[in-house]
Amino acid sequence: MTGYNAWTLANFQTDMWGHHYPFYLKAWGSGMNALYEYLMLPILKIWTLNIYSERAVSLITSLILLPIFYLFLKKIWNQKVATTGLLLLAINPWAIMIARQGLESNILPCILLIAFTCFVYQHYYWAAAFFALSIYAYSSVLLALPLILGVLYLWSLYQQQMTWFQAFKSAGIFLLIALPMILWFAVNSFNMSAFDLGFFSVERFTMIRKTLGGNPAQNWLLLGTQFDGLWQNATPISAITYIVNLFFAFIGLLMAVKMRQWVLGAWGSGIIALTFSVQGNINRYNLAWLAILALTALGLSKTWQWLSQHSNWLFQWLKILIIVILTLPNLLFLKQYFTTFNNTPAIQKVYNQGFEAALHKAKQQHGPINIIQPGNQRYSLVLFYDRPTPKEFISTVKFAPEKHEFLHITQFTNYTFTKQPIINQQTTVITPNYAHLKLSNEHYTSNKFGIYTVYQPK
Repeated sequence: MTGYNAWTLANFQTDMWGHHYPFYLKAWGSGMNALYEYLMLPILKIWTLNIYSERAVSLITSLILLPIFYLFLKKIWNQKVATTGLLLLAINPWAIMIARQGLESNILPCILLIAFTCFVYQHYYWAAAFFALSIYAYSSVLLALPLILGVLYLWSLYQQQMTWFQAFKSAGIFLLIALPMILWFAVNSFNMSAFDLGFFSVERFTMIRKTLGGNPAQNWLLLGTQFDGLWQNATPISAITYIVNLFFAFIGLLMAVKMRQWVLGAWGSGIIALTFSVQGNINRYNLAWLAILALTALGLSKTWQWLSQHSNWLFQWLKILIIVILTLPNLLFLKQYFTTFNNTPAIQKVYNQGFEAALHKAKQQHGPINIIQPGNQRYSLVLFYDRPTPKEFISTVKFAPEKHEFLHITQFTNYTFTKQPIINQQTTVITPNYAHLKLSNEHYTSNKFGIYTVYQPK
C-alpha cells in the first residue's frame, strides 16, 4: 500500500483515491502515514516500483541512525558511551529488521532521533521542525509529543539554555509544519468537508484506526521483552538479545537519574504515555527502542570502565563473559535471519511469498482473475504489482457496504476478491495454500508459487 500510493503520487500527483498530495493518506480507509511515501518520490523518479525501491527508504533511514545515534550519545555523555552505543546499534536485531522491511511507520525512530540530536546541540528550530515531521512518520507519536516537548522546552527555559523568543519561534515552526495534520484532525473529528486545493488535500476517512487503549500490564511486558509474537518484528532469539541488554539498561537508567539526564527523561515520559494509551506492538512502540539502547550503552560503558580498573583475573573473566553474553544471541539471530528466517511459515505468510509470480502467471490468461482472501487486504498486493491508474481504480472499485476499519474491497478492474472461488470457464483463481482450496484437475490446471496456487481453466 505504501509503494502503490508513492507510485501514484510520483506519476499522477494524487494518492490512490485521487486526492492531490494529502499529508495523511486514506489508503485502507482508516489512514496511513505519508512521510515515507514522499521520501520515496525521488527514488521512483530514477527507479521503477518494486520491492527494493519500496524498501530503499527504510534502508537509508536505518543507515542514518548510526552516525546520528553516535552524535547524540557523544553530546549527552561522552565518546566512549557513543562508541559503545554505535557498536550495539550496528548489531541490534530490531535495527537490522526495520532496515530490511518497508513498513512506513518504522522511519519514526530516525526522524525522532534527528530531532533530539538537533535539540541537544541547541539547534532548536531544526529540532522543532523534525519533531513536527515525526507526526507524519507515525501519527501515534502525537500521544507522546506533548509530554516530550513539554519537558524538553520547559526545562531548557528553566535552565536558561533557551530564550523565550527561541521557545515561541520553535512553537511557531512546529505548528506550521504540523498544520496539515491539524486540518486532517479537524475534518475527521468535527464532520467538516474534505477539500482538495490541487497542491494539497485533506481526505475524509471511512473510520479512524482503533489503536487506543490496551492492557497496560501487557504493554509493559512488551516493553520488557521486545517480543509481540509477530516474527516480522522480532524472533525469540532477538528477544533474548534485548532482555540481556536490559540488565545494562537498568544500570544506565540509575546513572541517568543520578546525572539528571533530562533529555532522556523527556524521551522516557513519552514512552510511558504510549504504554497507557496505545495497544502495544513493537512498531507502535518504535520510539522506545533507541532510548532503551542509549541507556544500555551508558550502563555497559560504565560497567566496562569499572571492570577495567581492576587487574584481578576474576574481573578479566567477567569482561570476557560480558562479551560472550552480549554477542552470542546476536550471532545466533544473524545466522537464523540470513539462513532459515524466510522459510518459516509465519514469514512466508506475512510477506505473501510467491504472490508476484502467481499474479504474473494468472495474467497470461488475459481474463478475469479471482483472488481468494481468507482475510482482507490482498488487493493491495495487486495494486502494487499490477498498478492500475488511480482513475482506473476509482472508476471500477467496489466494496462491502458495511463500515470497517479496513475497507473490504471486493472488485476493481478485472479482479475480484472473495472467500469462495468464482467457478466458470473464463476466471483464473489465485488462492493461498493455507486456505485449503482445491479445484478439479478435470477443469483446471494448477501451478504453485511459494504459498500460492494458480488455477487456470482448461
